[in-house]
Amino acid sequence: TRRASPLAPGELATVAVHEAGHALVATLSPYADPVSRVTVLGAGQALGLTETLPADDRRLYGERYLADTLAVRLGGRAAERLICGEASTGAADDLASATALATQMVREFGLSEAVGPVSYPGPPAGYPALAASPGYSEHTQWLVDQEVAAILARAETRARDLLTSHREALAQLTAA
Repeated sequence: TRRASPLAPGELATVAVHEAGHALVATLSPYADPVSRVTVLGAGQALGLTETLPADDRRLYGERYLADTLAVRLGGRAAERLICGEASTGAADDLASATALATQMVREFGLSEAVGPVSYPGPPAGYPALAASPGYSEHTQWLVDQEVAAILARAETRARDLLTSHREALAQLTAA
């Protein structure tokens, strides 16, 4: 069912660029889940949505899949910067989910050369008081933070590079 957007035309254009960025990066990333649906008529807090669904049932996620997933999550922000000249607050949820995944990659999955093949899990579920003492040193936390930032920077660069090399396709996706 079609409904009117509560967004101003300029905001709607930014959301269209953002969602097109997610969709195009997902399409161009060989290990990412395929795009199932894209809308700029959001629900709840979301202003738009790019839905990807796994092509197959899996329990294990390789590094290439995770790297592509991060690039897709940052593809909207990268598209905004490329087309609009700046990022917006519309990428807040994308940044939160990408940061959470990158943190898991470093802290729990051992997918960081600098931190190494170790696991520093978060506090046990139901015990928020234990969050104050992570079980590792401040230096290790600093190292984790540096690695997470580096992983996210690489993912955003990859998304930007893909979108830059396919800028015409991005423009076609966002044309009214």
